[in-house]
Amino acid sequence: MEISNIGVYNDRMAKSIVDKLFFIPYLNDVETLVDFGCANGELFKYCPQNWKMIGIDDNPEMMKAAKENYPAGEYVRTFDDLPNIEYSKTALNLSSVIHEVYSYLPVQEIVEFWQNVFTKGFEYICIRDMAIDPEANTHWNIDNVFKIKENPNGYLFDDYRKNFTECRERELIHFLLKYKYIENWEREKKENYFPLTNAELISLVPDEYEIIFCDKFILEYTRNQIKKDFDYDVKYNTHIKLILKRKEH
Repeated sequence: MEISNIGVYNDRMAKSIVDKLFFIPYLNDVETLVDFGCANGELFKYCPQNWKMIGIDDNPEMMKAAKENYPAGEYVRTFDDLPNIEYSKTALNLSSVIHEVYSYLPVQEIVEFWQNVFTKGFEYICIRDMAIDPEANTHWNIDNVFKIKENPNGYLFDDYRKNFTECRERELIHFLLKYKYIENWEREKKENYFPLTNAELISLVPDEYEIIFCDKFILEYTRNQIKKDFDYDVKYNTHIKLILKRKEH
Protein backbone atom coordinates (compact mmCIF):
# COMPACT_ATOMS: atom_id res chain seq x y z
CA MET A 1 0.00 0.00 0.00
CA GLU A 2 1.26 3.47 -0.87
CA ILE A 3 3.00 5.48 1.86
CA SER A 4 1.28 8.87 2.07
CA ASN A 5 4.18 10.65 3.75
CA ILE A 6 7.55 9.05 3.00
CA GLY A 7 9.46 11.72 4.92
CA VAL A 8 7.57 10.99 8.14
CA TYR A 9 7.88 7.23 7.50
CA ASN A 10 11.68 7.43 7.16
CA ASP A 11 12.04 9.75 10.16
CA ARG A 12 10.09 7.27 12.25
CA MET A 13 12.31 4.38 11.12
CA ALA A 14 15.46 6.39 11.90
CA LYS A 15 14.46 6.97 15.53
CA SER A 16 15.28 3.37 16.45
CA ILE A 17 18.45 3.19 14.35
CA VAL A 18 20.74 2.45 17.31
CA ASP A 19 18.61 -0.50 18.37
CA LYS A 20 18.59 -1.77 14.79
CA LEU A 21 22.40 -2.04 14.83
CA PHE A 22 22.38 -4.73 17.53
CA PHE A 23 23.80 -7.33 15.14
CA ILE A 24 27.14 -5.65 14.36
CA PRO A 25 29.23 -7.17 17.21
CA TYR A 26 28.06 -10.69 16.32
CA LEU A 27 29.03 -10.74 12.64
CA ASN A 28 32.49 -12.24 12.13
CA ASP A 29 34.30 -12.23 8.77
CA VAL A 30 31.45 -10.40 7.05
CA GLU A 31 32.26 -8.56 3.84
CA THR A 32 28.77 -7.75 2.56
CA LEU A 33 25.52 -6.61 4.17
CA VAL A 34 22.28 -7.06 2.26
CA ASP A 35 19.49 -4.96 3.75
CA PHE A 36 16.07 -6.12 2.58
CA GLY A 37 13.61 -3.21 2.63
CA CYS A 38 16.46 -0.72 2.95
CA ALA A 39 14.19 2.35 2.60
CA ASN A 40 16.44 5.44 2.37
CA GLY A 41 19.63 3.53 3.22
CA GLU A 42 20.12 5.30 6.55
CA LEU A 43 21.26 2.11 8.29
CA PHE A 44 24.33 1.84 6.04
CA LYS A 45 25.81 5.05 7.46
CA TYR A 46 26.28 3.40 10.85
CA CYS A 47 27.69 0.04 9.72
CA PRO A 48 31.40 -0.76 9.28
CA GLN A 49 32.41 1.12 6.16
CA ASN A 50 34.66 -1.68 4.91
CA TRP A 51 31.51 -3.71 4.24
CA LYS A 52 29.90 -3.75 0.81
CA MET A 53 26.36 -2.42 1.28
CA ILE A 54 23.51 -3.68 -0.89
CA GLY A 55 19.95 -2.50 -0.42
CA ILE A 56 16.83 -4.26 -1.70
CA ASP A 57 13.71 -2.14 -2.11
CA ASP A 58 11.04 -2.23 -4.82
CA ASN A 59 9.69 1.27 -4.04
CA PRO A 60 11.11 3.67 -6.69
CA GLU A 61 10.89 6.66 -4.33
CA MET A 62 12.80 4.78 -1.64
CA MET A 63 15.43 3.69 -4.16
CA LYS A 64 15.92 7.30 -5.25
CA ALA A 65 16.14 8.47 -1.63
CA ALA A 66 18.67 5.72 -0.79
CA LYS A 67 20.95 6.59 -3.71
CA GLU A 68 20.95 10.22 -2.60
CA ASN A 69 21.32 9.47 1.11
CA TYR A 70 24.03 6.79 0.82
CA PRO A 71 25.57 6.89 -2.69
CA ALA A 72 28.23 4.30 -1.83
CA GLY A 73 25.58 1.57 -1.63
CA GLU A 74 24.31 -0.63 -4.42
CA TYR A 75 20.53 -0.88 -4.77
CA VAL A 76 18.36 -3.54 -6.42
CA ARG A 77 14.66 -4.34 -6.53
CA THR A 78 14.56 -8.06 -5.68
CA PHE A 79 16.65 -10.97 -4.39
CA ASP A 80 16.98 -12.13 -7.99
CA ASP A 81 18.72 -8.86 -8.87
CA LEU A 82 21.54 -9.33 -6.36
CA PRO A 83 25.01 -9.16 -7.90
CA ASN A 84 27.55 -11.96 -7.57
CA ILE A 85 28.49 -12.05 -3.88
CA GLU A 86 30.19 -14.56 -1.64
CA TYR A 87 27.22 -15.68 0.45
CA SER A 88 29.48 -17.32 3.05
CA LYS A 89 30.70 -13.82 3.92
CA THR A 90 27.36 -12.05 3.64
CA ALA A 91 24.77 -11.08 6.23
CA LEU A 92 21.11 -10.53 5.38
CA ASN A 93 19.32 -7.91 7.47
CA LEU A 94 15.54 -8.05 7.91
CA SER A 95 14.59 -5.04 10.00
CA SER A 96 10.89 -4.23 10.40
CA VAL A 97 10.05 -5.88 7.09
CA ILE A 98 8.65 -9.33 7.88
CA HIS A 99 5.36 -7.92 9.10
CA GLU A 100 5.11 -5.88 5.89
CA VAL A 101 5.74 -8.96 3.76
CA TYR A 102 2.80 -10.67 5.47
CA SER A 103 0.63 -7.55 5.26
CA TYR A 104 0.98 -6.86 1.56
CA LEU A 105 2.04 -10.00 -0.32
CA PRO A 106 -0.09 -12.99 -1.38
CA VAL A 107 0.64 -16.37 0.20
CA GLN A 108 2.79 -17.69 -2.64
CA GLU A 109 5.06 -14.62 -2.54
CA ILE A 110 5.42 -14.99 1.23
CA VAL A 111 6.59 -18.57 0.63
CA GLU A 112 9.04 -17.32 -1.99
CA PHE A 113 10.30 -14.67 0.42
CA TRP A 114 11.26 -17.27 3.02
CA GLN A 115 12.82 -19.47 0.33
CA ASN A 116 15.06 -16.57 -0.67
CA VAL A 117 15.93 -15.86 2.95
CA PHE A 118 16.85 -19.42 3.89
CA THR A 119 18.14 -21.06 0.71
CA LYS A 120 20.50 -18.46 -0.80
CA GLY A 121 23.22 -19.43 1.67
CA PHE A 122 23.61 -16.22 3.68
CA GLU A 123 26.12 -16.80 6.48
CA TYR A 124 24.07 -14.68 8.88
CA ILE A 125 20.42 -13.68 8.97
CA CYS A 126 19.59 -10.80 11.30
CA ILE A 127 15.97 -10.17 12.22
CA ARG A 128 14.42 -7.34 14.17
CA ASP A 129 10.66 -7.02 13.97
CA MET A 130 7.41 -6.97 15.84
CA ALA A 131 6.29 -10.36 17.12
CA ILE A 132 4.08 -10.67 20.15
CA ASP A 133 4.13 -13.24 22.95
CA PRO A 134 1.71 -16.13 22.25
CA GLU A 135 0.03 -15.45 25.59
CA ALA A 136 -1.40 -12.19 24.20
CA ASN A 137 -3.83 -14.23 22.11
CA THR A 138 -6.36 -14.09 24.94
CA HIS A 139 -9.68 -12.34 25.43
CA TRP A 140 -9.55 -8.67 26.23
CA ASN A 141 -10.08 -7.26 29.67
CA ILE A 142 -13.16 -5.14 28.96
CA ASP A 143 -12.05 -2.54 31.51
CA ASN A 144 -8.96 -1.85 29.42
CA VAL A 145 -11.05 -1.46 26.27
CA PHE A 146 -13.15 1.25 27.90
CA LYS A 147 -10.02 2.88 29.29
CA ILE A 148 -8.61 3.23 25.78
CA LYS A 149 -11.85 4.43 24.19
CA GLU A 150 -12.49 7.08 26.82
CA ASN A 151 -8.99 8.54 26.60
CA PRO A 152 -8.57 11.67 24.40
CA ASN A 153 -5.76 9.86 22.56
CA GLY A 154 -8.05 6.96 21.77
CA TYR A 155 -10.23 8.71 19.23
CA LEU A 156 -8.86 6.49 16.43
CA PHE A 157 -9.78 3.30 18.22
CA ASP A 158 -13.19 2.73 16.62
CA ASP A 159 -11.76 3.36 13.15
CA TYR A 160 -8.98 0.86 13.83
CA ARG A 161 -11.46 -1.77 15.11
CA LYS A 162 -13.21 -1.90 11.71
CA ASN A 163 -10.27 -3.96 10.45
CA PHE A 164 -10.43 -6.57 13.21
CA THR A 165 -13.28 -8.76 14.40
CA GLU A 166 -11.59 -10.60 17.27
CA CYS A 167 -11.31 -9.17 20.75
CA ARG A 168 -7.98 -10.18 22.21
CA GLU A 169 -5.24 -8.50 24.17
CA ARG A 170 -3.24 -8.75 20.97
CA GLU A 171 -5.54 -6.30 19.13
CA LEU A 172 -5.47 -3.82 21.99
CA ILE A 173 -1.67 -3.77 22.07
CA HIS A 174 -1.64 -3.70 18.29
CA PHE A 175 -3.59 -0.43 18.35
CA LEU A 176 -1.36 1.03 21.05
CA LEU A 177 1.68 0.59 18.80
CA LYS A 178 -0.09 2.49 16.00
CA TYR A 179 -2.13 5.36 17.40
CA LYS A 180 0.60 8.00 17.06
CA TYR A 181 1.18 7.44 13.33
CA ILE A 182 -1.70 9.54 12.07
CA GLU A 183 0.26 10.94 9.07
CA ASN A 184 0.01 7.53 7.37
CA TRP A 185 -3.04 6.32 9.29
CA GLU A 186 -4.90 4.75 6.35
CA ARG A 187 -1.91 2.49 5.75
CA GLU A 188 -1.05 1.88 9.39
CA LYS A 189 -4.51 0.86 10.59
CA LYS A 190 -4.67 -1.95 8.00
CA GLU A 191 -1.12 -3.21 8.39
CA ASN A 192 -0.68 -6.33 10.48
CA TYR A 193 2.14 -5.74 12.96
CA PHE A 194 1.76 -9.22 14.47
CA PRO A 195 1.32 -11.77 11.67
CA LEU A 196 3.47 -14.15 13.73
CA THR A 197 4.03 -14.65 17.42
CA ASN A 198 7.66 -14.77 18.50
CA ALA A 199 7.32 -18.54 18.93
CA GLU A 200 5.94 -18.95 15.41
CA LEU A 201 8.77 -16.90 13.95
CA ILE A 202 11.40 -18.96 15.75
CA SER A 203 9.72 -22.16 14.54
CA LEU A 204 10.43 -21.11 10.93
CA VAL A 205 14.19 -21.34 11.40
CA PRO A 206 15.42 -24.35 9.38
CA ASP A 207 17.91 -26.93 10.61
CA GLU A 208 20.63 -25.36 8.45
CA TYR A 209 20.78 -22.40 10.85
CA GLU A 210 21.43 -22.02 14.55
CA ILE A 211 20.18 -19.16 16.70
CA ILE A 212 23.17 -17.36 18.21
CA PHE A 213 21.20 -14.42 19.65
CA CYS A 214 17.58 -14.01 20.71
CA ASP A 215 15.92 -11.18 22.60
CA LYS A 216 12.17 -10.70 23.14
CA PHE A 217 11.26 -7.24 24.37
CA ILE A 218 9.15 -4.12 24.20
CA LEU A 219 10.82 -0.78 23.54
CA GLU A 220 11.02 1.05 26.84
CA TYR A 221 10.06 4.33 25.19
CA THR A 222 6.92 2.73 23.78
CA ARG A 223 5.97 1.16 27.10
CA ASN A 224 6.41 4.49 28.89
CA GLN A 225 4.51 6.47 26.25
CA ILE A 226 1.52 4.11 26.39
CA LYS A 227 1.54 4.31 30.18
CA LYS A 228 1.61 8.10 30.00
CA ASP A 229 -1.11 8.45 27.38
CA PHE A 230 -3.50 5.67 28.43
CA ASP A 231 -2.43 4.59 31.92
CA TYR A 232 -2.09 1.10 30.48
CA ASP A 233 0.72 -1.32 31.30
CA VAL A 234 1.80 -3.47 28.37
CA LYS A 235 2.69 -6.82 29.90
CA TYR A 236 3.71 -8.71 26.77
CA ASN A 237 6.78 -8.58 24.56
CA THR A 238 6.01 -6.89 21.25
CA HIS A 239 9.38 -7.17 19.46
CA ILE A 240 12.06 -9.75 18.79
CA LYS A 241 15.70 -9.73 17.72
CA LEU A 242 17.27 -12.83 16.22
CA ILE A 243 20.64 -13.60 14.73
CA LEU A 244 20.93 -16.84 12.79
CA LYS A 245 24.25 -18.34 11.72
CA ARG A 246 24.60 -20.97 9.05
CA LYS A 247 25.85 -24.25 10.52
CA GLU A 248 29.15 -25.73 9.44
CA HIS A 249 28.91 -28.32 6.68
